[in-house]
Amino acid sequence: GALSQTYHYYKPDLIKNKNVAIFITKHFQAGFKQRVAEKYNGDRDIAMLAISVSIYNFNNLDKTLQNDIEILKHAYRIDPSMFMEEHPNSLVRSQSPVDLLAPHRSEVVKDRDFIEECLYNGSYILEPEYADDEEMAILAITNTYNSPVYFRDYNRSNYKVLSDRLKDDEDFMLHATMIDVEAIMYASNRL
Repeated sequence: GALSQTYHYYKPDLIKNKNVAIFITKHFQAGFKQRVAEKYNGDRDIAMLAISVSIYNFNNLDKTLQNDIEILKHAYRIDPSMFMEEHPNSLVRSQSPVDLLAPHRSEVVKDRDFIEECLYNGSYILEPEYADDEEMAILAITNTYNSPVYFRDYNRSNYKVLSDRLKDDEDFMLHATMIDVEAIMYASNRL
């Protein structure tokens, strides 16, 4: 039938309603980009779902949604590294929506409560705006170290962002070193 053919994305004209568009977006990673975006790239619900499936779907959203703060915050929750102006992984930088997301970074990270919520929910990026915040720094270091895959490059970025005050704080650096021994390499010379 018509629905089975949409599984293969052969006939975008078969996507006659939002429910079919949601189904394809949810169940097929390339579904949004290949067919759904043509009709529904400006639909907020489908945009949120598409970003949840793959952050790369951000590239195919309508420009008004690419500037929507709630869409941007949702994208940040999915992958905050895409907002880094200097992504530690050059391969990711060359193949991602980072160039579209990075310009919105300051707008998203200025909401301290939002960034703190993200860190409590597993985010692994210490934003420079919070480089002097002990709690946020420890959360970022812990989350990065305890990730299913240890993101060394992200923790190195976190350590580089740390304020000089924290790098010189013996208690803080001891705590960070207990989480990740590499932290000691970023302590101040005094320590």
